[in-house]
Amino acid sequence: MLEDYVRLTLGIKLEHNDSTQFEYQPNARLSVTPADDFTAWTAVSRAVQVPGRNLDAVSGTILPGALPGTGGVVFGAGFGNQSLDATELIAYELGMRWQPNDRSELDVAGFANFYNNLVDGAAGPFIAGYFPALVIPISSVNQGKAETKGVEITGKYEINDWWRATANYSYINIQIQDNGSGLFGEGVDPQQQVSIRSSMDLGRNVEFDLWGRFVDKLPATAIDAYFDLDVRLAWRFRENAEIALVGQNLIDPTRIEFGPDRIDPTQITGVERSFYLQLTMEF
Repeated sequence: MLEDYVRLTLGIKLEHNDSTQFEYQPNARLSVTPADDFTAWTAVSRAVQVPGRNLDAVSGTILPGALPGTGGVVFGAGFGNQSLDATELIAYELGMRWQPNDRSELDVAGFANFYNNLVDGAAGPFIAGYFPALVIPISSVNQGKAETKGVEITGKYEINDWWRATANYSYINIQIQDNGSGLFGEGVDPQQQVSIRSSMDLGRNVEFDLWGRFVDKLPATAIDAYFDLDVRLAWRFRENAEIALVGQNLIDPTRIEFGPDRIDPTQITGVERSFYLQLTMEF
């Protein structure tokens, strides 16, 4: 029978808010299971992000900086916009799961997301002030579109009764269009990531785990790609108690993962190599 291997799910979320009034968020999902070891699925969704008070009601001065050539000061004065529309997302998903035997499993999922009405900042005409100060008003506007497309692949394999391995690969491509002030930007997220996990049961209630991972570079902030490794050795000395020695970020003494924020630059702190001893009690 068709209903034994085809399933369609439809749903919708309706809401009313004070900022953008009526919003609807529908979702449709279809899954097909032609065999016990294989399932394919697809989905189409619409979601919205309603502007918060930091976008529609903000009023103040931010972003102080130097006024080139004068020694004066320039301020960006942020102003909200109560006429903002919600940011809209149309998401398309497609995936499959294959389990050829009891020891292995493969998951593949792809997506394409389309964003409209991104909220950005638009600089208005200068406001004359007492020298040496200059004020530039920056208002919230719906200005910009974006597309994100990618795929994620995960494989699991039980090598034997005491050794299990999991591998994951993800890829994402981000394209930003028509954004005025550059609040959103490309190259601030890793395009590719790879991870491999190994879990071993060494006997006498002893576990040994390894997790290696690769993270791609961030060209917009000049952050290099990196490979790192975590290690965990654990002994369950009682049914409800475990002690573990953990080492994290073992490849480099320290590394930088992210660049400064575009709006509120902060001091960048490196992630350091670390070791710790953990005791877990279960009640």
